[in-house]
Amino acid sequence: MSVQAKIFSMVNQNQTKVNKSLVYDLESLAETRSPWKTGHSIAVYLNSNKNSPFYRRIKRLGVKTYTKEPEPLTQAAFVENLVKLISPNAQADRNIIMGKDKGFLGFRTKDLPNMDKESLHKFVFRKAFSDDKDEVIMKVVFNYFKAIENVWPRSWDKERSDSVLNKTVGLIAMFRLLGFILQSSLNKSELDFDFELPADFFEDKLSALEVDEEYFSSFDAVSKSSSQIFKELSNKLSQKQK
Repeated sequence: MSVQAKIFSMVNQNQTKVNKSLVYDLESLAETRSPWKTGHSIAVYLNSNKNSPFYRRIKRLGVKTYTKEPEPLTQAAFVENLVKLISPNAQADRNIIMGKDKGFLGFRTKDLPNMDKESLHKFVFRKAFSDDKDEVIMKVVFNYFKAIENVWPRSWDKERSDSVLNKTVGLIAMFRLLGFILQSSLNKSELDFDFELPADFFEDKLSALEVDEEYFSSFDAVSKSSSQIFKELSNKLSQKQK
């Protein structure tokens, strides 16, 4: 007990906030599935795949890891915004999955909450996560951001310092737009949760916005810009779909 008391005292007297990217990186050591672990695994794959639109763009531990190339995005930003499309409560999901895996009393027959139609359409990747199909989520994210790279190649270029599309501001806006596109398509029964998308599905949606490269250079790299970009682009899409 004296050792435990000493450890407790040391930890609570010398607290230092842990970098979120490092926290998510530690998810790779977890035995239990969770929305965070899924987000981490997808971030790692996309960051290391040479054909990926995120190749060497993500700072895995929240600090620069490649000395020759810029890494404008943190793992925390990527994981957190992907998880928003998976779960309303990632910690609760993790606890339930772990409880079932360990056979804890009260968890053996407990299922993930928020599996009703409304929730599944709001958290568009929840069904795939529940079915243990992380590869479906990864493929959709890969294809969507590849379409962004193809439609706005100069703005997505990580060397372009005047563009917000290649920064956290753009990442947040584009993840929200991904959710909007998939949600709209699910509501109209244009898609099902297998997400077997036509090859040009995302490029057609993004090209229909008729937004040029200079659009992403007209914003400051501040948090409110992501909301403004999402609002303007989602409104444009809504108008196109009428």
